[in-house]
Amino acid sequence: FKSKDDLLISLFKEKLTQILDGLKKEIEPIESVRERFHKIITYHLAVASNDPTLASFITLELRRSAKFMREYTKIELTAYLDEWAKVIQSGKDAGVFRSDFSVTIFVHMLFGALDQACVAWVNNPQREKRDLEEVGRQLSVLFYRAIAV
Repeated sequence: FKSKDDLLISLFKEKLTQILDGLKKEIEPIESVRERFHKIITYHLAVASNDPTLASFITLELRRSAKFMREYTKIELTAYLDEWAKVIQSGKDAGVFRSDFSVTIFVHMLFGALDQACVAWVNNPQREKRDLEEVGRQLSVLFYRAIAV
């Protein structure tokens, strides 16, 4: 590696690829759009709660790298969010979700909410896994209600 930033970017890409593969394995056998939607949220937060060090790395450390924020390849993150978008779009297509919203905007709003929940949880010295699980439950209900028919 040429620099610390190059190492951080490489680690991020590797970890995000693993996270994406894990998400695909989790949602693939689920038939219900509602359950797939819920699984996206619980999986994302479980990654953080099961490995707080990784969560800290992804949510905090990488953002301290100017090169990462400016130049990193977004292929892996885009692929991860595209999996979310597929679930949301399939719900729209099936008539489970409303048709009058942008999937792209919704996915970015959901990611922002989950990312902020992870940041707050990682920064809390008294954090407990169940706290993040409760946030996930509430966000799942809130976001689902926003798009359900």
